Amino acid sequence: MTFPDASEHDRTEHLVEGVPLGHDVYSSDDDKLGVVKEVQGRSFKVAVTRQPDYWLSFDAVRGVEAGRVVMTFPKDDLRGYKMDDPQVR
Repeated sequence: MTFPDASEHDRTEHLVEGVPLGHDVYSSDDDKLGVVKEVQGRSFKVAVTRQPDYWLSFDAVRGVEAGRVVMTFPKDDLRGYKMDDPQVR
């Protein structure tokens, strides 16, 4: 599900309500980043095997399609999007 005509706020609000736990998370270049473990505020926690979990903002989600959360950035840029704590507002 992508949101080309939706405002950024409307798209983000929809994603907050529509990303189920357990969905795989992929970068824009189709690398698997992990699995949605928790949703809090405007962020979701990504569980990664043999690595620490981290938070990502819904603002960086391109869309949800076929059971996958697809991000707007390539895997090489992940470090710049990781958060230690969730965005509450």
